[in-house]
Amino acid sequence: MRENQQALRDVLDRLGVGGSAETEPAPGGASGSAWFVRDGRDRYVLRLDASTFRTDARLAAMDAAREAGLPAPALVRRSDESGRIALLLTFLEGVPVLDLLLRSADDATEWAFRMGALHRRLHAVVAPPAVIPVTDDRGRPFNVGDMHDELPQGESLLHLDWHPGNLLADEATREISGIVDWDNARRGHASLDLARTESMFTVEPFIEQLDAASRRIIGEVRRAWADGYGPEASAIPTASRRWAGRVMLEDLAIRYASQPARLDPARRWAQGVFS
Repeated sequence: MRENQQALRDVLDRLGVGGSAETEPAPGGASGSAWFVRDGRDRYVLRLDASTFRTDARLAAMDAAREAGLPAPALVRRSDESGRIALLLTFLEGVPVLDLLLRSADDATEWAFRMGALHRRLHAVVAPPAVIPVTDDRGRPFNVGDMHDELPQGESLLHLDWHPGNLLADEATREISGIVDWDNARRGHASLDLARTESMFTVEPFIEQLDAASRRIIGEVRRAWADGYGPEASAIPTASRRWAGRVMLEDLAIRYASQPARLDPARRWAQGVFS
């Protein structure tokens, strides 16, 4: 959902944001649907969506996480008009954990351990009914329907995009200060979220392009994340890992349509080959 400047201005007017506010696209915003907003000293994140179903689920997930003491964004104001839903969310301060992992190999495992420990706290939260079940076929990339009977069942709050780019850090306190990008939040068994993160550390196509030293660091980060989470992150059920492979294939099919071989590692995972 890409917006020109006048359309954005109209949305911000409805949300009560000042006419002098500045906007810039947020990194990773799906289809041009996320912006950073600066209104004087105040900073926000603007999210747009056409689906009440998805929007309500996202807000319910963030609310549940925040009520459990996790650093998720809060809703400032919402506008529903002409099939377009606009959310003005709090801006979370912090440095992406990914930047810290890349900056210092010595700190990488410490931050990855914290990432795993926080992931475990997330899964202790029971997802409210408004959060979409992970087996619901109404949204990509999780609509891998014929596996539903194989997957473990659960009611945990899942993020399903839990990687260092979506976690923010406070370098002064050495704590993770923000969890962003809740578009994929679902309700289900914790092992599915673990498998999804493990797959991003293991079979994401970009990994094969890295040099040996960088791949080794990613392996160390994956192990530290698993150590921070606990034994379950090192004993993920085969069905959950196969599901994560299928999800990655569905998620990245268009991006790699002209280079299908780049997805071979994920394809092997989907077939149950993890070596």
